[in-house]
Amino acid sequence: MDSATQVETQSEFRLHQLRLQNFKKFEDITLTLTPSPKIIVGANGSGKTQVLWAILIFLRGHNSRVPSSKHFSKDVFRFEDELEDLFGDRFFRNKYQSPDTLVRVGARNKKFTLTGTFLDPTYHHTNENVMLEYSLDKGLLQGKPDNHQSLAPIRFAFMPPTYLWGDRAQELHRDEPFLTAGVQYLRWRVFQAKDFVNDGLRHLGFQATVMTPNEETEDGPAITTVTENGVPLDIGACAGSLQKIIAILTLLYHLTPVANAKAAKKDKRLSQNQHTFKQRIFLIDELEALLYENVTAKLYDFLVSTCAKHNIQLIVATNSRAIIDPRLKTDQQIMFLNPDGKAVELTGELPKDDQGQPSLYPILNALSQVKSSKPLLVLEGTNDQAFYSKYTTLGQHFHFLTTSGAVNKQNLSNILTQAKLKHVFLRDSDMYAASPDLPAAQARITQVVGAPVIYTLLPCIESYLILHRLLKSVDVDALRVRTIRALPQCKWYFISTFRDFCKESKQKPPPTAAHHCEPEGTMQRSADRLATMTNDELRKLPKADLKLLCGKCKEPIFADESKRQDRASAASNPPTPDGFDAFGSLFGASTAAVFQPVLPSDSASDEPARDPASDLASSENDGGVAMLGRVLADSENDPDVLWNSLHSENDPDVLWNSLLAQLTTPSSSSSSSCSFDRKNRVLFWTTYVKMVRGHDLMPKAGDFMGSLDREDLDPHVQDLLNQTEQAVLACLPAEAVSE
Repeated sequence: MDSATQVETQSEFRLHQLRLQNFKKFEDITLTLTPSPKIIVGANGSGKTQVLWAILIFLRGHNSRVPSSKHFSKDVFRFEDELEDLFGDRFFRNKYQSPDTLVRVGARNKKFTLTGTFLDPTYHHTNENVMLEYSLDKGLLQGKPDNHQSLAPIRFAFMPPTYLWGDRAQELHRDEPFLTAGVQYLRWRVFQAKDFVNDGLRHLGFQATVMTPNEETEDGPAITTVTENGVPLDIGACAGSLQKIIAILTLLYHLTPVANAKAAKKDKRLSQNQHTFKQRIFLIDELEALLYENVTAKLYDFLVSTCAKHNIQLIVATNSRAIIDPRLKTDQQIMFLNPDGKAVELTGELPKDDQGQPSLYPILNALSQVKSSKPLLVLEGTNDQAFYSKYTTLGQHFHFLTTSGAVNKQNLSNILTQAKLKHVFLRDSDMYAASPDLPAAQARITQVVGAPVIYTLLPCIESYLILHRLLKSVDVDALRVRTIRALPQCKWYFISTFRDFCKESKQKPPPTAAHHCEPEGTMQRSADRLATMTNDELRKLPKADLKLLCGKCKEPIFADESKRQDRASAASNPPTPDGFDAFGSLFGASTAAVFQPVLPSDSASDEPARDPASDLASSENDGGVAMLGRVLADSENDPDVLWNSLHSENDPDVLWNSLLAQLTTPSSSSSSSCSFDRKNRVLFWTTYVKMVRGHDLMPKAGDFMGSLDREDLDPHVQDLLNQTEQAVLACLPAEAVSE
């Protein structure tokens, strides 16, 4: 049976849910353990092993309360003697102090409680699912259930990450019907399982055979050897990975109905109970430990199919991609543990990764960042986290979670909601920052995502830093006229990004003018597509592709090659628009060049390459002028010829023209400093940064943030940040903000 597509058909005889209260790191959590198989995933330290331990304690406690148990008549069950056997952890050899470490630090009465629900309406002689509750206090299991007279024992097995068979003389003997690999005593059980084990090894492709001539001898358990590639070795001396697999197969055999019947017949207390071992559960911790991924995948498939055949509930704790990835379409099998002690059932459509493929890992990577119980503020990258941590107080109220754009907001919000995590999205508004529709767009996309989405008031974090630099520098004002003249080359990016935001917030974008190029191609060959490409993309574009543009779109972009000038001559002798060759501009000072301040010099140019770090390290005045100087030098040759006029009232083209008109008012465009007062100066440069792309104007924002303290940030920039901060805090309950 293909385990990747298997659907469980038998839901009876299952441990459906387990509630943990004050157990280890978990304060109060309810885990759903069906359907089978169930895969528990999570970052290191998230509690995967602790969950398996809780299940073990609950099942052992259950078995101590059944009529056939020797502990049945006791009010309390001294449980501390068995912890080492169950867990395989030598720490629990100290039976007087180690049990207390299972109780959550700070818990009242120093007691934990486990409550389980069985999907079993029949064999407990009831007509409803059975719920049992046990508490452990100072190593004593308390709480004898009212219906314990009808309970039947559960057969369960536990496999820790590794198991070494060891020397035969060190083998222990246990009368208890444990099937855990916590201690060395499986040699007593391998004789009955050897045929099943050898069949499993052959199925997995191992050239190995387990040999055990008899069940036991006078001086101990059977002598067991493993013949691997014709060489016989004692089972304790073969490869560690093979020892582990043989242990898993041995435990699996003893969970099958045939082995259960033999065990019940051997134990007189169980022989008369027809319901004995109807419930069988196999718990495995870190199945992938010691194993290659291809072996892990094959072994897991074998376990799933065999457990389904024999009606065994399978629960595996793992982070193996070989196990998780093939099960993306059966995601109900997967449960994720947050590091802060919350469980997330991964249901619904999975997000897509950077390659556009459905993947669980963007979710795992995002949720593994959750380290506290604070509400989550979902940001788009580590630079954003550093920025908002330094220049706002949001870090006092939120735990920052970064996604790097790999996770669809709606899917991520669904997962976080299932985890009962309060969350808010704070994202770059990009060119949409200039739109009066920004508040309405926030409301629309909030409905789509299912959680508050707050857009920044400037395009991105770099835009805040750029505005700070411009407002601090008095020398940049002299470049206002040239700045306005250079702005037209930004328009294509402005409009195309505006349209993307309309689509994202479910607002129908305005119709575009009819396009005359090929409607579809290998890369959407159109003038607007070219205008939004980066310089690196443009340089890689073959001339043959450029020729596919229609004549109407080609005319304003391409000119005779003989008229092309390099960047050095263009900077010293700017040509008129009529003499401009836009083809040369695309690969030198292109439409996208305003967003790429550092460009490699053309081979024929004497102009040295510019180092952005030198600008970032300069003073505010020199840095601001240098930044604008780069933009203007690269844009001097770009006339306003790269778009067709649009005529809709609500079109981004209309907004662009309106913003441009604000910058060209006499008070804004005049070179006279006396007419350019503080109010107009702030308005001018704030409007400017809303119209240009900030990411590439300041490509090393992290370096600049390192030398700029919060108290030094320009007050007008701080005011814009405060408005965004208050909008984010408004999404929290009042008591959360006050705390």
